[in-house]
Amino acid sequence: MQKSIVTVATFCTSDEAHFARTILSLAGIDAFLADDYLVAIYFLYGPAVGGVKVQVRSDKAEQAISILKETVQSKIAPAKVVETKEDMAQRAYRLSVIGLYFLPLQLYSLWIMCRLRFHLKNLRPGTRRRLIMAGVANQLVVVFIVLIIIGVCVSSF
Repeated sequence: MQKSIVTVATFCTSDEAHFARTILSLAGIDAFLADDYLVAIYFLYGPAVGGVKVQVRSDKAEQAISILKETVQSKIAPAKVVETKEDMAQRAYRLSVIGLYFLPLQLYSLWIMCRLRFHLKNLRPGTRRRLIMAGVANQLVVVFIVLIIIGVCVSSF
């Protein structure tokens, strides 16, 4: 049986996330950090990607959440526990807007939207509309890149 990885907490800075990961590691839970380097290097993109995420295997999620609630919240700012589909859709929208200036974020937004493709009906109307706008922005960027590639290929012959 394959166990999935779930996000149990998000933090604004890389240091806070490393602290939480260390606490979980001392408790015997293998924890992983997502978006750690992006937030550490480009700290202004932190809110767009949802901060640094502490992730664990799904079978250890409840235990990790209880440990983090007991230990981490008393030491640093409260952690946002477990990301919802609404949060993912909002992040995809923010990433698609910022991604117009920084292409890798546009690709990350596209990846999030692919993860949400089956949950479109479960989103609130406002969030669904933003997700559709993010998809349109992603498609425009992809078409623009394809046109540039075609132009480069045609001009080289």
